[in-house]
Amino acid sequence: MRDIRFRLVRGLKSDVGTDVDYKVTRISAKKSDATLRIWHHGVFWGVPRAGLFEEPGSVAVTRAIRLDEIKGYDVRVTTPNRRVSRWVGVFHTFMVYEGADPESAKKFDAVMDTICWH
Repeated sequence: MRDIRFRLVRGLKSDVGTDVDYKVTRISAKKSDATLRIWHHGVFWGVPRAGLFEEPGSVAVTRAIRLDEIKGYDVRVTTPNRRVSRWVGVFHTFMVYEGADPESAKKFDAVMDTICWH
């Protein structure tokens, strides 16, 4: 099973808990209600949830990522009102934020772009 290591950037705080019996790390932007969730060994199989693409006029950019023999995805969606969602996942482990303002999204992206899968 894979796990994730990451580095927090200034303006973010984190806590670890459970959600549906799975370990989840929640990273919050201090001045926003946006939350980045990191699911450790979750039940999902590397496919972003369809709801990320439901708002009309949204623009999605998807790129495949690989870790060893495992294929995953990095999907970033921007809505017409400039809200941002991003999903990055490999096998049973993934991270996601939804509907973040551009400033919070930039901070969350800084965490996601420096992840270390192990």
